[in-house]
Amino acid sequence: MQQKLTFKQLLTIGSMLFGLFFGAGNLIFPLMLGQQSGSNLYPAMIGFIITAVGLPLLGVNALGVTQRRDLYDLSSHIMPKLAKVFTLVLYLTIGPLFAIPRLATVSHEIGVAPFIDGSLSLFIFSILFFGIVWYFSLSKSNIMNIIGKYFNPAFLILIGILIVLAFLNPMGEAASQTPVAPYDARALTTGLQDGYNTMDAIASLAFGIIVIQAIKQLGIKDTKTISRSVLQAGIVSSLLMVLIYAPLMWMGATQLGQFAPSTNGGEILAKIANHYLSGFGSVMLLITVTVACLKTGIGLITSTAEILQVMYPNKFSYKTAVAVLIFVSVAVANFGLETIISLSLPVLVFIYPFTIVIIILANLAPIFNDHTRVYQWALIATAPFALLDMINATPLATNGIFQPILTAATAYVPFFTYGLGWVLPAVIAALIAFFTTRNKYFLKV
Repeated sequence: MQQKLTFKQLLTIGSMLFGLFFGAGNLIFPLMLGQQSGSNLYPAMIGFIITAVGLPLLGVNALGVTQRRDLYDLSSHIMPKLAKVFTLVLYLTIGPLFAIPRLATVSHEIGVAPFIDGSLSLFIFSILFFGIVWYFSLSKSNIMNIIGKYFNPAFLILIGILIVLAFLNPMGEAASQTPVAPYDARALTTGLQDGYNTMDAIASLAFGIIVIQAIKQLGIKDTKTISRSVLQAGIVSSLLMVLIYAPLMWMGATQLGQFAPSTNGGEILAKIANHYLSGFGSVMLLITVTVACLKTGIGLITSTAEILQVMYPNKFSYKTAVAVLIFVSVAVANFGLETIISLSLPVLVFIYPFTIVIIILANLAPIFNDHTRVYQWALIATAPFALLDMINATPLATNGIFQPILTAATAYVPFFTYGLGWVLPAVIAALIAFFTTRNKYFLKV
C-alpha cells in the first residue's frame, strides 16, 4: 500500500483539479474585471483571488477535513431532513441547469458566433460539444489521465502563448486606465463578489469526491494521508489558477491602451487573440475556449452523475445519469447565454452564502467537534439575508412590498450593500452555538 503521493502524482492530481475548475467563465470574468478596475486593478485582483481561488481550495479541503464521502454525506450530517434538497440544488446549479450549458454557449459565442451566428449554429455546436463530453464522461475511471495528462496541458499551452505575447508586447498600462464604478470606490469588495461568478466554490464541494477517488486509485487508503493529499493537490491547483488569473486580469486592463471597452470578457479575449495572432488568433481562441470548457464539462457531468447514483441508487445507473444530464444540458444551452446568465444570478446569490458557511465551518470542524448545532444555527441565521439578496437580484426589488425591506436592510444591516449582510449574523449564531455546546462537545486543547 502506497504511503503518500509522489511529487509527480501530486502534480498530476493538482493539474487535474485545476482542469476541472478552469472553464470558459474563468477566462472571461478576470478579463472583464481587469478592464473595469483599471488603475485599481491590484485590490480588485486580491478580492477576486480570495473568492475564486481561496474558497474553492477550502471547499475541496472540507471533505478531507471532515472525512465525508461527498457533498450528500456532508449535508446529511448537517441537515438530515434537507440534505437531498440542498445537494440537488447545488448540483443542478453547477450542473445541467446553469454551469454546464453555459460552457457550450460561451464556447459558441466566442469561437463560432462571430462567423456563423444563429440558433441553428448553436444547436449543431451544442450537439457536437456535448457529444465529446458524453464520450469522455463514460470513461470516468480514466478521468485523471484524460484531464490531468491531456486536456489540461493543451489548454495551458494555448493560453500560455497569449500571456507570453502580451507580456513581451503590452498593449498599454493598467495604471493609466480610469476605473469604473463600483471599482473606483470599492475595488476589493467588488473583486470579492466577482469571484462568485466562477461558481468554483460551489463546484469544489462536488469535485472533492473526484480528487479523493483519484488518490485512492493510487493505492493510498489511510484517511489522514488522504486528507493531507487532498489539501496538497488543492494548493497545486490554486497556484496554477493564480498564475493564470493574474495575467488575465492584467491583460484585461492593459488592452484598453489599444481597444475601446468591451461589453463582455469573451469580446475582450477575441480582441487580444486577434491582436497578437491575426487570423490564426480566431482559430486558436476557439480551440482554447473549447478545450477549457470540455475539461470542466467532463468533471461536472461525472461528479453530478456520481451523486445521483449515491442519492438514488435504484433509479439511476451511471450511464443513464450521464445520458439524462447531457440531454438536459443540450436543451438548456439552446436558450442562449444571456438567458442562462440572467436566470442563474438570483440562484447564485441565494446559494453562495450557505455554501460559504458550510465550507468555512467544515474546515474548522475539529475545533467544535463537527457538531451539527454550529452548522445549523449559522445556516438558519444566514437564510433571511440570503433570501433578501436573491430578491434584490430580481425585478421584485422594486416591488412595493419588498422595496421598503431592502431599503431598511441597506441602511441598518452591516455589509448588506456588498451582498455580505449574512456574514455577521452567521458568525454570531455559530459562536453562540459553539459556546452553548462547549462543555459537552468541545475538544479541549
